[in-house]
Amino acid sequence: LSTLWGSGQILILRRAETYPAKNLSALGDYLDHPAPRSLVVLTAPSLKAREVEKHAVFGRLYRDEAALGFFRLRQGELLPWLAQEAKRLEKTLSPAAAQRLVEVVGDNLAELHQELNKLALYAGAEVTLTPQHVSRLASHSRSYNIFALVEALGEPAVYRRLAALDHLMDLGMEPARILVMLARQLRLLIRYKEAASHTSPADLARHLKLQAWQLKRLGQQAKRFSLKALISHLEILHQTDLSLKTSAANPRVCLEWTLIHLGPG
Repeated sequence: LSTLWGSGQILILRRAETYPAKNLSALGDYLDHPAPRSLVVLTAPSLKAREVEKHAVFGRLYRDEAALGFFRLRQGELLPWLAQEAKRLEKTLSPAAAQRLVEVVGDNLAELHQELNKLALYAGAEVTLTPQHVSRLASHSRSYNIFALVEALGEPAVYRRLAALDHLMDLGMEPARILVMLARQLRLLIRYKEAASHTSPADLARHLKLQAWQLKRLGQQAKRFSLKALISHLEILHQTDLSLKTSAANPRVCLEWTLIHLGPG
């Protein structure tokens, strides 16, 4: 690491929240007397906000104002944040458009910021960004089309699944990535079906790490499937994955065959 004051060292300790107390004690000793001209960065991705002050190392860093938290925004915080970011772009984002953007993109701030910038460019001279702007731009977005694909699972009309697949393939998304997203959705549906009857919506949302609106959509989709059908569909995905990895089959044809068989049941 080079600085204006000469060479130095940077030490990055990842997942520091998982270390045993004995190791953390040694880390505390180091923080008392760090090496000259060194930068020490500790990361703790699974450390919850309420646990920071109680943690042996991060509590100390927090009190010394050396700890920064980058926490996911809650559903109620996302929309105001998007409106603020749109204002910086000299645009007005309507609440309905902000909600639509979150539904399409998800709650990843980096992806939301990127799509918001695209939206502002797409709107041109128009100051107010509307749900119609989001929908029109989303049709050219990988994020939207993978969303459209998983949303179409279980619908009787197979053409929606195939149309979303065509968009994704034309946009250059790798078949393996598409299979991963489909498998993730099926596993979420299986976990929902297994737990929904004896778990409160709030607990289920926390368990599945979903926002309330995402859980509601998942529940609507889960009604189209039996647990047996979902498990069978997951097995079909495994077979397709194996075929793509071990044969010279056309990936688009393989995925089309797969999606045809992922109907309601």
